[in-house]
Amino acid sequence: MLTHKLLLYVLPFLRYTQYINYYLPHSQPHLANSCTNVLSYFIGTLWSV
Repeated sequence: MLTHKLLLYVLPFLRYTQYINYYLPHSQPHLANSCTNVLSYFIGTLWSV
């Protein structure tokens, strides 16, 4: 059940990063930074469950 909930949170972020990567190819540092923030957010969320 937790995995299903997590997927509901992850999918919009994946679409968001795909959107940035597709429309703003020059913003790779920003994309990497945003991915790092998202990953740390999910690690924190999983840790608190």
